Amino acid sequence: MEPNVEVEVKFLVDDLEAVRRRLVAAGATTGAPRVHERNVRFDTADGALLARQALLRLRQDSRVRLTYKGLSDQDAGSEAKIREEIELTVEEFDRMALIFARLGFGAVQSYEKYRQTFHWRDVEVVLDEMPFGNFVELEGGDGRRTEGRRRRAGAGLVAARADQLPGTDGAGPSRVRLAVQRPDLRQFRGPAGGHGRAAAAMRRGRGDAMTERPDLSQAPADVVAYVEALEAELARLRGRSEPRVAVPAALPDEPPSPYAIVTISRRGAAKRTPRHLYGRQRRGGMGVFDLDAADDDAPSLLAHVGEADTLLLFTSDGRAFRLPAGKLPESPVRARGMALADLLPLRPGERVVGALSEGGGQYIILLSQRGWVRRVRASYLGGSLIPGTSFHDLKEGGPLVAAAWSGGGDDLFLASREGKAIRFMETQVPARGCLGIRLDVTDAAVAVTAVRADDGVFLLGGDGQGTVRLMSGFAANKAPAAAGKVAMKTEQLVGAARVRAGDELFIISRLGKLIRFAADEIPAKEGVVQGVACMALRADEATAITTVPADSL
Repeated sequence: MEPNVEVEVKFLVDDLEAVRRRLVAAGATTGAPRVHERNVRFDTADGALLARQALLRLRQDSRVRLTYKGLSDQDAGSEAKIREEIELTVEEFDRMALIFARLGFGAVQSYEKYRQTFHWRDVEVVLDEMPFGNFVELEGGDGRRTEGRRRRAGAGLVAARADQLPGTDGAGPSRVRLAVQRPDLRQFRGPAGGHGRAAAAMRRGRGDAMTERPDLSQAPADVVAYVEALEAELARLRGRSEPRVAVPAALPDEPPSPYAIVTISRRGAAKRTPRHLYGRQRRGGMGVFDLDAADDDAPSLLAHVGEADTLLLFTSDGRAFRLPAGKLPESPVRARGMALADLLPLRPGERVVGALSEGGGQYIILLSQRGWVRRVRASYLGGSLIPGTSFHDLKEGGPLVAAAWSGGGDDLFLASREGKAIRFMETQVPARGCLGIRLDVTDAAVAVTAVRADDGVFLLGGDGQGTVRLMSGFAANKAPAAAGKVAMKTEQLVGAARVRAGDELFIISRLGKLIRFAADEIPAKEGVVQGVACMALRADEATAITTVPADSL
């Protein structure tokens, strides 16, 4: 049987819509509509496939395909990537992944994108939208004649950048353009005998300039992303002469569990996805596409629930509802969800602002936009709750913005949009509520969580920077209603939640990207800091967080 040979060229582009218009003007026809793609690359624990620049991949869009790619004799010296490609359709993604696991192949890379396909002459042109940039990929028939046509097509359709990048599929040199632009590194340049000499050595191509990786925990997200891209390229280049390339150990996948993540948008689109379907990443990663909502309906709330749990939902009008988690249909990671208005008698403009699993404490703490706080006994929200019962007067502090469980003898930590916070004993809150934090007219309360003296609170800014603020360094006030003090340096705080050793964090963004990583990866601080990169964001912002307790993992 003659081997199938794939010839492809990729370009990074700034304006994908302009390329789409030029394709149509040039007479290209639509091969496939825009579709969401999920890709997982598999390899052995010692990276045997990567070492020989081979690829084993599962891809799921409108169907599921299994692909093998290997080096071709024609690849040497070509400006395009020419490889042997064997591909077939399989029925079930998860079962095929399980077969790989039984054969000793684990998932080592996962990435998602939107793809639209065009045909122009004998070249297939695909437009890819990925979290870190937009790409045009040109594919077609076999041989160098097609390569030449494809190169000329690319020159006429896109304007590529000058930096080179390792391929997104991880299967060897792609001879494409860099998806991570070089940030401004002048502030990091040291004297000639220090980091400056290491940087110069790296520019000359010497990968051994540094004996160890510097601490990047305080570096901006774009700097971290650029360094990681350089490291990946160096590893790839070493692989040409060194047959065995070490592959960083993939984070362990979670086995199926009775837990799920509920995602709710601002206008009330909600979905429930089994927790184990979310792969673990490192702090600062890109995340995966989660809730598929309208552009003007950003995800605004995350909740961690058990499959048999009842959710307690609180609205901006201060009303409470009970909803069995099972009422939300189980969904894959990327899904649209269903309208909560179909399950709850919500008023026009009323939003769900709090979602808690029943049984999480002795009291529910409610926080309003202007800092009013109220403590409600858990028994009031039991099975006899009348749907829509109000627990907050809008005249006292405006609409409700957050809810949290407390144990009855905890301290309360209230945080504002400007990164200010206050801590005081929950027993100081009277039955009808009181002002918890005094805010400037330009500020607003955004989060509440119950804490103890030895706890830490995870604080997240809209820019994806976060920190764990230790309560040992954040003294409690003698009473509520005082002005807050700076808890984190940020232009916009979006969330705060108590974290303990072994917990995991879920963060979601306005564009529906979600990341899962260990809370222990964030350096805990007693003082005020700007935070470290928790999620890489491009033309995007973080909107919500939830924690997963260690005892449920």
